[in-house]
Amino acid sequence: MIERELKFKIDISISNKLGVHDKINYIKDEIYGNGIDKIRKRITLDKVEYQKTIPMRGDVKTIIEKDLNGIPSDYKLENSYDKVRITYFKDCIITIDIYIFGVFLEIEGDNIEKVAKELGLDLENNITENIDTLYCKWAKENGREELMHWGFGLL
Repeated sequence: MIERELKFKIDISISNKLGVHDKINYIKDEIYGNGIDKIRKRITLDKVEYQKTIPMRGDVKTIIEKDLNGIPSDYKLENSYDKVRITYFKDCIITIDIYIFGVFLEIEGDNIEKVAKELGLDLENNITENIDTLYCKWAKENGREELMHWGFGLL
């Protein structure tokens, strides 16, 4: 599956524009690598998913996601993090992810640019970097140690 998304660092008050959420979940993501590829193991309260993600270049974050049944033996745990995700099902999927270092809104699906504009978001502020890169930048800017496994329990 090919996924296109827009990502913005936001103030949580934007959720007032979205109305009642459809789902809220605690998520732990573990990232495994073999030196070439990455696999994400996503653990939620009701399931565990494995996905290989292949990033594509461009102004809009585009990735190819392939569902897997587990982690091959040549992949090793590289890092992990947790978040609280609030999900809204509108014309597309809108999620608000709360991490230890900030709150981010993602818009996935069709008409993502239109939805971003309706929410008053400036497309120039779209973030294409992954959350690991954003965390490392935050840690460096705030004089904190870059941890390979980070989350709410480490504050």
